[in-house]
Amino acid sequence: RLRITSNGTVIVKTNGMNLENATATNSRGYSITNAAGSTGWTFGNGITASSHQFVIYDNTAGAARLTIASNGAVTKPSQPAFSAKGTTDAISAGSPLPYDSTDYNNGNHYNTSTYKFTCPVAGYYYVTCHVVPTGFSSSNQNVELYIKNTAGTRLFLDRKVKTNNYASNNFSVGGSRIVYQAANTDLWVEFNSISGSPTLEGSSHFGIMLMA
Repeated sequence: RLRITSNGTVIVKTNGMNLENATATNSRGYSITNAAGSTGWTFGNGITASSHQFVIYDNTAGAARLTIASNGAVTKPSQPAFSAKGTTDAISAGSPLPYDSTDYNNGNHYNTSTYKFTCPVAGYYYVTCHVVPTGFSSSNQNVELYIKNTAGTRLFLDRKVKTNNYASNNFSVGGSRIVYQAANTDLWVEFNSISGSPTLEGSSHFGIMLMA
């Protein structure tokens, strides 16, 4: 189940992982690869003359994937996350709200054409959304905001009763919650119903981040 070779390489199981000295510049720790040594991760503390930090690298691309700085701060530059905003596109009931402009989109998991986020891995995702509809006419009915997924499950975020007519951004709905989703599940936000011909005001925003 475990073997230490003459050069100090530790092999776990026949087709498992190799644990060996890292050879990357300024990396003093270990390299974890598959048994063939072709792909995997570099695992080391990345000590340099000016900084002392613990880093996990992608052994193929050579990019830092997780860093613990000397002050204890943890950064994960490739963590799936995005922030999107609206650009006055028309809103349709029961359809993804059209957040078609992103401030950032780590991993490109959010699609600015379909307005859907695809979960790259199974996990807990933090979802936040705020909607300011322009030109939403009076309907005296509940305006409900939901998170929806590929399976058709709707997760409630907020509700308001629209009772007045205003020319522009006269009311808003929004909220946040943490949801567990399987890998490759799509997530988006939508209204249950609309009245008039509303558009998505530019201050509206939508974001999702992988929590754990």
